[in-house]
Amino acid sequence: MKTLFLALLAGYIVFRSIMIYLSYKGKKTAEKEALALKYFTPEEIRKGEEYARESFGLSVLQRAVDFVFPFVFFFSAAKPLSLSIHEFLNGMGRPRETLHVMLFLAVYFICSFLVSLPFRFQFEFIREHKFGFSNMTRKEWFLYTLKQFAVGTVITTIIICAAYYIFRRPAQFLWLIPVVLLAF
Repeated sequence: MKTLFLALLAGYIVFRSIMIYLSYKGKKTAEKEALALKYFTPEEIRKGEEYARESFGLSVLQRAVDFVFPFVFFFSAAKPLSLSIHEFLNGMGRPRETLHVMLFLAVYFICSFLVSLPFRFQFEFIREHKFGFSNMTRKEWFLYTLKQFAVGTVITTIIICAAYYIFRRPAQFLWLIPVVLLAF
């Protein structure tokens, strides 16, 4: 299971890095430059290229952290944080599986958010202000980021818990398979 998880995670990171590189690199043609000059000044184009160049290096660094964090969370050598959280939840009394899944996800998402916060601040606040693309104050940015985190966490947790509940009781939800297949 660990090997499959790591392979999928590594594949995702490599795929995202390649996509970032391809979008950064692009192919310049005279037609594209002429079209860009219809809407932007040469100074704005230069500023956009500098922005993209700076973004590429930071994106690759962030992808590396995105890879390392789940690995440390689930598979660290001594005692993984995930195992400690699982033991704590089991020590709370009678197991309530769905509640435990929700609490486990909440801890994971909070830890992931805290690890990614410096990168988000660099990407979404400092760099955006450096290039003049944002006029948010730090307080506005932080509140916006917290709201984004809260909404994303709630939606993701609901989806994962629903999937967990369905997979734990497959016989009750056999009717759902054709409905889902027909929807696509």
